[in-house]
Amino acid sequence: MADVGTTSEAMREIVLASQGDAPSDDLLAHICRVVSRSFEFERVAVARYHERLGEVVPVALVGEPPGALPPPLPIHEAPALERALDAQHVVFVADAREEGALADRLIDAGGVTSMFCVPLSSSGRCLGFLVGDRRGARFELDTAALAALDVVGVVTATLLEKLLVAEEMQRLDSMKSEFIAIASHELRTPLTSVYGISITLDERGDTLSEAERRQLRRVLREQSERLRALVDQLLDLSRFDVAEVEISPTSTPLAAKLHEIVELLAPDRHVAIDVDPRLTGWVDPVALDRIVSNLLSNALRYGELPITITATAGDTHLRLTVEDRGQGVADDFVPRLFERFSRSESSTQGVAGSGLGLAIARAYARAHDGDLVYEQARPTGARFVVTLPTNPHALPEHSPAPQPRSVRPGAASPSALGPVIVTVSPPEAAPALRELLDHYHAVLVAPDRVEIKPIDRVRRGTVIYRVIQVAQTVADEYDDAVMYFVAEDGNLWRLPPPPI
Repeated sequence: MADVGTTSEAMREIVLASQGDAPSDDLLAHICRVVSRSFEFERVAVARYHERLGEVVPVALVGEPPGALPPPLPIHEAPALERALDAQHVVFVADAREEGALADRLIDAGGVTSMFCVPLSSSGRCLGFLVGDRRGARFELDTAALAALDVVGVVTATLLEKLLVAEEMQRLDSMKSEFIAIASHELRTPLTSVYGISITLDERGDTLSEAERRQLRRVLREQSERLRALVDQLLDLSRFDVAEVEISPTSTPLAAKLHEIVELLAPDRHVAIDVDPRLTGWVDPVALDRIVSNLLSNALRYGELPITITATAGDTHLRLTVEDRGQGVADDFVPRLFERFSRSESSTQGVAGSGLGLAIARAYARAHDGDLVYEQARPTGARFVVTLPTNPHALPEHSPAPQPRSVRPGAASPSALGPVIVTVSPPEAAPALRELLDHYHAVLVAPDRVEIKPIDRVRRGTVIYRVIQVAQTVADEYDDAVMYFVAEDGNLWRLPPPPI
């Protein structure tokens, strides 16, 4: 099917299309069109592979109507892709159902029979896959065609890596510009006020009334605190950038610490604290101050009263929430909520802010092997949920640094084959989750923790996907139960919402 001339012409078209500044989506779609035309395939797609999530995300597709990109796919539902990943070269499937190349639901939905898949690997890691078929028709590929597709895959992977690097550089450049703009504006405003008030008090202080002096001193304090907070944020950010942040967790009484933070930031505002005075967390007090201060400041700045801070403890982690009754976060902005310097359109309307607070708060939470997530409060408002350890042995020890190995990137290491540990809030929802996962050897090991012991990597992926599926059932029964699982790196990750 593919002679040397056809392959050379296809390569020439792909390389020529990559020259200049073509948008990544256009280039990847062009590669799909070239492969479709040159090798007589009716459907061709490029998909990104996110190793940490175990997901394959289609980013370009020809042979289907515009906008028909399928949703992200757990890679364990596409064993043909896993085979290509292991082999590190093109894989041909004569009959997807007979060979178990795809989950039955995918075969039925796409009408797939014969297909090919090429891993797009560059610099020692798999960036994605190039896949294609003839819309359900059975076909064969000879050795020359398979070799040609492998070559196309190598070039496509190189171009994809180039696109990803360019996008990352563009993102960093944009962040730099935003940093300069925000920092200069946010620093200039309080500095101008501090300077102006200082001059006024120095030159005209004797002629001002006591009420005027009190007003100036109040504004001076407010602007100084604003300036100090921004400098603290910038220093925090620099520490995370160079990985120098250090935390020193200790047993910390939560209620006393939260009252101290509220008294400092909002002494005259209605902030309710609902925390058992006996509750403690295994946290760094300074880092906890940074986390809660950022969340409380956001609630005061962008939300509406009343503001409530609550904390409840499970067996391994405590759940601390800061909730207000404002409008909450717009759905389209939620994915960018924790990015540095990101501010929604509504938050920039006359409200000062750097767009750093949430990014820093999440970084400090994760430094504790915890996390920070956003939830829509009911009936209205924003709810930020922090998970933090309750004792120094709350989480498994981190796996040792991986040693060099010859297997393909992403292969499961022995440490990755351990149990899936799911922490459930509220605790009473854990038995329901355990019951639904009974066939996966689920065991209730604590009032709020379920442990499942998969036998291999695919089994582990199946378990995690199954947990995601049943999460909605448990959430419906227990009024939006929240679940987290301990990933291979020891961090606590919130389960994504179940697929619709």
